[in-house]
Amino acid sequence: FTKMVEFKYVTQIVFLAVYGSVLYAAFPPESQPLIRNLKSGLGAAFLVMIAQSMLKPYDTIFYRPHESVWRAISRIGLIYLAILVFLLFQTPGDARHLLSYLYPDLGKPVERGMHTYDDNCEFTLQNITDNMDHYFLAHLINWTLAALILRDYYVLHFWSLLDEVLELSWQHFLPHFRECWWDHVLLDVIMTNTVGIFIGMQLVRILKMKEYDWLGRKGTSSWMQWDLWLNHRRFGGLCYMIFVISCNFLTGFFLMNALWVPPKNPMTVYRLLLWFFAGCLAFRELYEDVSTWGTPQRAKQPVPAQHRWLIWSITVLEIFCSFKFGRGAGHYGTDPTPLPVVIGWGVAVPAALSYYFYLRFFKKPYVAKTKNQ
Repeated sequence: FTKMVEFKYVTQIVFLAVYGSVLYAAFPPESQPLIRNLKSGLGAAFLVMIAQSMLKPYDTIFYRPHESVWRAISRIGLIYLAILVFLLFQTPGDARHLLSYLYPDLGKPVERGMHTYDDNCEFTLQNITDNMDHYFLAHLINWTLAALILRDYYVLHFWSLLDEVLELSWQHFLPHFRECWWDHVLLDVIMTNTVGIFIGMQLVRILKMKEYDWLGRKGTSSWMQWDLWLNHRRFGGLCYMIFVISCNFLTGFFLMNALWVPPKNPMTVYRLLLWFFAGCLAFRELYEDVSTWGTPQRAKQPVPAQHRWLIWSITVLEIFCSFKFGRGAGHYGTDPTPLPVVIGWGVAVPAALSYYFYLRFFKKPYVAKTKNQ
C-alpha cells in the first residue's frame, strides 16, 4: 500500500483527519468548564501545529527583502492558526473575556461603530462627507495592499464589484453592511477601490514586481480563448482564490462582531496585515501552480502547496469561530434571505462547480501552448 500511494497524499490526508477531528471536538454537545476548555484548546492547538508540520517545509520563492523574513511570516501565520484553534474551544463569553487581557476595553458589547450607513440616503455633499469615516481610509489602504497581492487589473476590478455584491447579499443578516447606492458606487468602487487598485499596481511596476495574468489572457485575441476556460487548474485556482478572499472579507466583519472587537481596535489592523503577508505567499504559490500547469517546467519543478494549506486552514477556522461566537453577539438582523440572493448564489456556485468538473473529468487533458506564460 505504501509503495502504491508513494506517500503522495498521506500527509495531506493525515492533516485533514486531524483538522476535521479538532473542528468536531470544538463543538461538544454540552457546555464544559473553563479549565477543561483551556486544556482542550491548548492540546488541539499543539496537535494542529504538529499535523501542519507534516506538510512540506515552508520555503518561499520571495527573496526581497530576504527569504528569512518570509519564512518568519509563515511561522506567524502558523501561530495565528494555533490561536484560532485555541479560541474555538472556548465558550463565546470566555473567548471575549480572554481578549480583554490584551485590550482592557474588550470583553463588552460594542455600542458604537457597528451602525448602518443607509440612515439618510439623500444624495448631498454633506451626506457623502459624513460617510467618509475610518472605513474610507481602510478601503483605500486595503485595495492598495490587495493590488500588491493579486497584481492583475482584471481580477482586482472583478473583486471590487464582488465585494459590493457580498455586502448586498449579507446586509439582511449584518445590518452594518447596509449602505446607500451612492456609497457603494461612489465612495467604495470609484473613490477607494479603483484608486487603491491604481496606486497598488503602480507600486508593482515601480518596484519591478512580477505582474500576474490569472485569466491566461496573454497571447490570445478573444476572451473565449483565455486559458481560464480551457485549463481546469487555472479555473479551479481562480475559484479557490475568490472563495478565500470572499470569506476573508466577510469574516473580517463577522468575526470581529462575534468577539466584540470594535472596528477601530488595533486587532483589526493586525489581522489585515497578517492576511496581507500570508496572502502574498499563498497567492504567489497559487499563481505559479496555475501558470505552469501542463508545461515541461512543471514536470521538472513541482509547486508546493503549504502556504495555500495554511490560508485555507485559517479561512475555515475564522468561519467556524464566527459561527460559534456569533451567538448572543448582537448587531445581527432577523430578516429572511431575499429571494434574488438565494437565486443568484444558487445558480452561480453550482454553475462554477459544474464547469470545473467538466474541465477536470470530461474535457481532454490540458497541454500548455507555450512554455512560459
